[in-house]
Amino acid sequence: MSKASPEQPVCGTRQIKAASLALPVLTPRQGHPPVRLSRSTRWRVACLVLLHVLMAAHLLQWWWSGRDDGVRSTVSPIEPSEIMYTLEGGQINAGFIFFSLAILATFLFGRFVCGWACHVVALQDASLWLLKRVGIHPKPFRSRFLVFGPLVLALYMFVYPTLKRDVIVPAIKAGGWDVPRWLGEVAAFPGFSDHMVIEDYWKTFPAWYIAIPFLFVCGFATVYFLGAKGFCNSACPYGGIFAPVDKVSVGRIVVNDNCEHCGHCTAVCTSNVRVHQEVRDFGMVMDPGCMKCMDCVSVCPNEALSFKFALPAAFTGARTPEAKAGNIQRPAYDVGVVADATLMAIGVLLFLGYRGMFNSIPLLMAGGLAGVGVASAWKLWAMVREPNARLHTLQLKRDGRVGLGGVVFAILASLFVLGGAWGAFVNYHLWRADQLDHDVTASFDEVFAPGYVPKAEQAQAARRVLRHFELAGPFADGGFGWEHNGGRHVRIAWMHAVVGERDKTERHLWRSLDWSKPSEEWAAGLVRLALVRGESGAKLLETYTRIVDHRPELHGARLARASLMAQLGDREGALAEVRSVLGARPAPSVQNEVGGIQLLLGLGRADEGLEAARGGVARRPKSGALRVVLGMTLAMRGNADEALTELRNAVELEPKNIGYRSQLAQVLRAMGRPEEASQVEATVLNLMKSEETRRK
Repeated sequence: MSKASPEQPVCGTRQIKAASLALPVLTPRQGHPPVRLSRSTRWRVACLVLLHVLMAAHLLQWWWSGRDDGVRSTVSPIEPSEIMYTLEGGQINAGFIFFSLAILATFLFGRFVCGWACHVVALQDASLWLLKRVGIHPKPFRSRFLVFGPLVLALYMFVYPTLKRDVIVPAIKAGGWDVPRWLGEVAAFPGFSDHMVIEDYWKTFPAWYIAIPFLFVCGFATVYFLGAKGFCNSACPYGGIFAPVDKVSVGRIVVNDNCEHCGHCTAVCTSNVRVHQEVRDFGMVMDPGCMKCMDCVSVCPNEALSFKFALPAAFTGARTPEAKAGNIQRPAYDVGVVADATLMAIGVLLFLGYRGMFNSIPLLMAGGLAGVGVASAWKLWAMVREPNARLHTLQLKRDGRVGLGGVVFAILASLFVLGGAWGAFVNYHLWRADQLDHDVTASFDEVFAPGYVPKAEQAQAARRVLRHFELAGPFADGGFGWEHNGGRHVRIAWMHAVVGERDKTERHLWRSLDWSKPSEEWAAGLVRLALVRGESGAKLLETYTRIVDHRPELHGARLARASLMAQLGDREGALAEVRSVLGARPAPSVQNEVGGIQLLLGLGRADEGLEAARGGVARRPKSGALRVVLGMTLAMRGNADEALTELRNAVELEPKNIGYRSQLAQVLRAMGRPEEASQVEATVLNLMKSEETRRK
């Protein structure tokens, strides 16, 4: 073979320098102008900043509202997840109204709500901006299956519970089969009720030490690992609703004949939409991921793009020959089909593992963590298979050699994935314990009867449950998981009681009170156990005192102690306890406030009880229970007309409450108005029949 001449350079050698090739140099007028800054960005930033200001104002208003009377109240959270309480419990709240309006707005205008009124989108865009400032340009992770994550979560949150209650379970029962345990308990729909104004604003939100990591994961980590809008595209259940609605939305980004295909629109899009290609092939943006940020419209040098009402994307056909033939250029997926399916299986495992970890991680955070875990597993696999691998500016592996950055990443990513697997192991045993719990059918009266001897079958069933709880429990208890929450400690206590181990029952009941928000029922369990042991009088009072000293915010236990003190002759001590509960700040619950008023009446403090009842109604005018206790107190004192007014107000507030109507009928009969009482009693009977039918 002859040696190559300088005129015939050999590719891959330095001889190529000998060749010269003249390239045309474009003048500024011949090329496209540089991409300009989006004018809409400043307006969108202003809207998102205002959104956060309003959120903070809402929180502060709730906190400040209880400064005088101890009863905080505000509009229920304007959060789409609140719709779950509407669908399952009939609670009409601000979140339900907001989400309904947002869906309607998406149908009319596209996903403007996502782009202009979502705090998580604001965090993601801010994270993207900061990352670009330090030279990191996150590349979107393109997967065939991860994009269905939002839809799956949306169906699980918003469709499945109602479908299970109204379709699946009735169909199973109609077929004569038993409802499988894994479907869980299904409560009948209670009907709609007003929950627009609430007292505990933070009740449905995670604690601050979870909320901050949640925002970091969903607002930053998902962007770093999955690209711009990473959380929206992989784990946002609200996007799982908005994206399909956007396909039939009449609000579109459309193009006119001024388009020169410069690509500025695609360059500025923070939603990974290939705007220039879609408007060329279809005349509009088709991608349901478009959040109508309007950056593409703003930067177009030829004013070719605009927002208009047009035919929905679902009914719009291609307009170029290539697109009509199905030859639409799309970005390649980052992995093959098998690898993609494997990564999605890992993602499901991580989601199931991280959800509820440490009794804290909520569903949305688990979704974000799963997405990050999928991207991390992908990079780990690339480090194994490829000679070169990098994560943005971090060189993980080069020429087959793993660098220091790669070692650190591999360790952290492996621990992250293994952590999810560990969580899945723990959650499996918790789930299994809940399933086996159904086999324990012993009654409370039987278990706590004098001389109780466990039945072999029931004791064995309880031990199976305890074994799974033990495996899921903390290392200190011989398990491999984390500390049980209060509710699980109560279930463990019950299983020990069935087995006959009452000392362990008591120990776990006390541990349940160490939980952040203990239940009055858990404290009552300790009292019932003391009664079974034969405690009474002063000895039982010691148990109450121990509970109250341990958790003084358990107002129900304090009122029960006051009642016992009165029975033992310490009326002054009982009065002091009741007054302390009624004067607590924040104010006690409605149930405990009613209980305190009734104790005052029972202690002969009718005037004080009436004053407390009036004060309770003034603080909580929409409480039917407080109006009933006020009405009955007024009736006892001979103020019949005002008593009837309060009782009727209570019935109006809760028209399906049988107890309120029964008390109204009682007062009417006492006043010598039997006809009206009979009408109310007839309504009570109808309500009872309706309730019986509903339960069937």
